[in-house]
Amino acid sequence: MSVDQVQQTVQASVVKDAESLGRILRPFHIVSIRLVAPFEPVATTGPDGEPSNISFSTDTTSWVIEAQGTFRDCASTCSTYESAIVVVDDVRGLIVGRNPNGPMTLDSTTPLRAAPAIS
Repeated sequence: MSVDQVQQTVQASVVKDAESLGRILRPFHIVSIRLVAPFEPVATTGPDGEPSNISFSTDTTSWVIEAQGTFRDCASTCSTYESAIVVVDDVRGLIVGRNPNGPMTLDSTTPLRAAPAIS
């Protein structure tokens, strides 16, 4: 993948999250993009520039992107955040990992699911 293709992949994900949320938390901005070899240890920094607790490696050549924008992850509830570390597989062009790089907040636009009634 080219750097432009990586940026477009991440930007498309951020646009989709903003559309799902119904608002933009922060304008899209790439802070850094780096290509890492398989099993190369990756250390990240927090929003303040200090080293983060997040370190990892992948088993394929991957792009590690630090980005700002609108990020939304949903499971039983949805959380939003403005900064993330995104990992894109170089061969497949797919986002294979994403982790908040700063505080997460509960998405107030998504109601919590009611527990099923017990009979």
